[in-house]
Amino acid sequence: MRTPPGSYEELRRRLARAVAVLERLESRRQVSGDPHLGSNIERLAVQRELDELTAEIRAHPGPLARFLTPVVGVRRRRPPES
Repeated sequence: MRTPPGSYEELRRRLARAVAVLERLESRRQVSGDPHLGSNIERLAVQRELDELTAEIRAHPGPLARFLTPVVGVRRRRPPES
């Protein structure tokens, strides 16, 4: 049976996959000695989850939404001006 989009089960699975990716990156960093190895992938994985959670909270605001508003309203850094 497929889990409906936006369900807690889907969220749990997606977060578990993201954690597995981040753990593999950390392992490879330790082996290589490069603390920045995969930092772009790490940033994208974290940003994707924040974006998904933000969209879900905005689509289905509940009693906790008022406490999360400052957190989900985080703006992305602008690229440095040339």
